Amino acid sequence: RKYKVPRRPRDDTDGGVNLGKTINFKGRLQTQDDTLIFYCAFHVSVYLLKCSFFVKFGKITPSMTQQDIQHSHTQLPSQDERTLAILVHVLSIFFWIIPSLIVYLVKKDDSPFVAAHAREALNFQITMTLLSIALFITLIGIIFLWVPALIDLILCIVAAIKASEQKPYRYPISWRIIK
Repeated sequence: RKYKVPRRPRDDTDGGVNLGKTINFKGRLQTQDDTLIFYCAFHVSVYLLKCSFFVKFGKITPSMTQQDIQHSHTQLPSQDERTLAILVHVLSIFFWIIPSLIVYLVKKDDSPFVAAHAREALNFQITMTLLSIALFITLIGIIFLWVPALIDLILCIVAAIKASEQKPYRYPISWRIIK
């Protein structure tokens, strides 16, 4: 069976001109702004996935490596530095950007190991915040707001484990805003 699609009635308020407005599949009025926001959020998420793919398979070389940490100081981090690096990642789960920002500002000159982990946690939390905002703005993305929270939880735990092993860790889905 073929169904006839009802035409939009002519509205005298806009002079019969369709001002970039369409009716979506649920019958709600949709503007070009909604479409643009969805388009931008989609491409941001695709970009983040591409970046994580390239970092994982070696097309983009990570800036923080084991050699960088060893060249920055000759001895392994102390127990206090290791504990602070673990706390940065664990507290970022509960308190968002605040712990990593405070630790980075306080320890960036004193301990390269702690500064590297705090910088990574800070960049990751900023990335997850931008992703959550992009999902919140789109109507469809509101359904998937749990995804960044789950990714945040899992990757912060992995980063805390790497910090306890005194190894550098780079979050796979992260923009390097603070260098």
